[in-house]
Amino acid sequence: MPKADCRNCIYFRFPEELDPELLDWCLNWIEKHRPGERLLGYCCLYKRPVSYIKGYCRGYKPSTLRPPAKKPITYYLLNSRR
Repeated sequence: MPKADCRNCIYFRFPEELDPELLDWCLNWIEKHRPGERLLGYCCLYKRPVSYIKGYCRGYKPSTLRPPAKKPITYYLLNSRR
């Protein structure tokens, strides 16, 4: 199983992105099954709240976001007129 960082997974949702009903369910689930831990997000693949970010996961699929560019867009716009 690959080492996963949930924040980079396509199935991970932050608590701010969840519907109010789902957020209430997640908070109740965390309170019942993982007392003392915080809700960090929700996994859409396993349909479970996430209480830790890093670990091993069979369903981990990293998003295809590229790292930010090293040069601002204006650099390329100004140099393209040559």
